[in-house]
Amino acid sequence: MPQRSWFFVSARFALVRVGGPSGAIREFSHAGPSVKADRSRRLFSLSGSSRAQYWHVAWRDYQQHPWLGSGAGSFQRYWLQSRPAALPVLDAHSLYLETLAELGPIGLGLLAALLALPVAAAVIARRHLLAAPAFGGYVAYLVHAGQDWDWELPAVTLAALGCAAALLILAGREPRSPLSRETRAAALVTTVLLALIALGALAGNETLGAANASLDADNPARAARDARWAEQLVPWSPDPWRLHGEALLSQGNLNGARRDFLTALRKDPSDWDTWVDLTLVTQGAERKRAVEHAQRLNPLEQILPGGGLRSLREWSMGTSNSGTALDSPGGSKT
Repeated sequence: MPQRSWFFVSARFALVRVGGPSGAIREFSHAGPSVKADRSRRLFSLSGSSRAQYWHVAWRDYQQHPWLGSGAGSFQRYWLQSRPAALPVLDAHSLYLETLAELGPIGLGLLAALLALPVAAAVIARRHLLAAPAFGGYVAYLVHAGQDWDWELPAVTLAALGCAAALLILAGREPRSPLSRETRAAALVTTVLLALIALGALAGNETLGAANASLDADNPARAARDARWAEQLVPWSPDPWRLHGEALLSQGNLNGARRDFLTALRKDPSDWDTWVDLTLVTQGAERKRAVEHAQRLNPLEQILPGGGLRSLREWSMGTSNSGTALDSPGGSKT
């Protein structure tokens, strides 16, 4: 039997086994079997590992913010507020759907335009022997990024960028009209400005990461210094104030911690972590208000009586880094 026939027979058998297309959809919507329980069962499972829930929440996020989205990096917060199950999730497991939810159609359009450049380069360099394999690797990345968070995996993304760079280099060798001096100068100035902005944001994120690490290492003095420096690098972010407040809280300075948490909430009143932090340094009506805000932003996470900094820190550690056991490709962040 020809190889193509074997493929169609196998596909039909698989569909019949799961109950046809509707059965496949139901199977995809179910949670995936545990790897520890049965590896082979997970390998041959059609489960989307809770992706259907992630995508449904992301789509609802877009429907509520159809023009500009809910803001970069906001999917995790919307998930906490709307999640159907107590799963800590950072990403929607789809680059395109998450971009649409967070940045709206304009952001998705800009992303599509950027990702389309190597595709256009592949068309221009299609006669070159290396164009086809480079294009195949790049397209594989684009397709898989639609159902997983590959863009956060350096090795995978660097491989895709290598394929994209190869396509652009091959296209650049093709005959074309040269760019004017003014166009080149404008492109150079734009690139330098964007690079400076990116470097500033990177330095701020690195400093915030150092402050987090110092808190986890029970070094609040160093965490406070790093948080203060981060305030200068990323003055628009509430995170330096929250981390500085947590450092002061670890040192027993409740009043100073409360001031920092309130400052962070003025910058971002939808930050669940900061509202939970505020419950640890307030009393009476103020603490009741903080608890109500926190539970409204994350209904499935119960606030312990008297706060509970340890539970908050463990939850934050469990969802702070992609690539941990809570956030593995092909699986759910659970």
